[in-house]
Amino acid sequence: DRRERFYYFAFSQQKELWLHDVCLFDNRGDEVWCRRLERDQRTMPQLVTISEEQRNIDRANKDASFLKIVSEVTGGHIVSAVYLTGDGFDGEWMKESLSFLCKGRRVFMGKNLYSKGACYAAARKCMTEENSWQFVYMGDNEMKVNVSLKVQSQGKTEFFTLISAGDNWYETVGECEVLLDGSNEIDFWLQLPNSKEAKIEKLTLADLPERPPRTTRLRIKAQPVSDMEVKIRIKDLGFGEIFKSSDKTWEYMMSLENVQ
Repeated sequence: DRRERFYYFAFSQQKELWLHDVCLFDNRGDEVWCRRLERDQRTMPQLVTISEEQRNIDRANKDASFLKIVSEVTGGHIVSAVYLTGDGFDGEWMKESLSFLCKGRRVFMGKNLYSKGACYAAARKCMTEENSWQFVYMGDNEMKVNVSLKVQSQGKTEFFTLISAGDNWYETVGECEVLLDGSNEIDFWLQLPNSKEAKIEKLTLADLPERPPRTTRLRIKAQPVSDMEVKIRIKDLGFGEIFKSSDKTWEYMMSLENVQ
């Protein structure tokens, strides 16, 4: 995904280059792919979106045609940096368009942006949680909703995140083990990353053996099947030698479509 590579490339540069919006123009033949990266600074982590459109350059007057494109794409936006890539920018035909882009912005041209972006992405995904950065990219393949459990840990109430918004749906999986506190219901908290409100999805474990509180251990696995749907699998593990596992499993398909 070239948008995702652009995202990782842009935010791996020095901060002054992504202080505001960032634009990428990819020119191949008569086509120009225009991408504008924006981030919502009101959220933490910051929500990143990339708008994209394909435009055509008039070969008879390339400079004027490209000037019209870049003025429309950047119009109404504060842009910190612009990246130009693709064979279509070869030659020295950019005059007025380049002059326009360079006014108050840093402009870079090269042909290895996507390969560098892929390297930055691979390096970032190998880093530990402590070194994670402050951005979440919401592309076509990324999860749009956080899926969490509200749990008690060492006497404190906290949320355990099974699926994080911004994770690639085909790469991520969440798993944990919990002790039930006397109920046969489990609440899943579904929340958009830019919202303070959460939707609670209550799942009932039918035919769960009756046991005293905190003597039923469950393994919960959440695995997305798309960016807006998660398969939940819950297995009864019993409680050691005291209560043997019933070997019961429950499966649910959880839709994230109506989370607001």
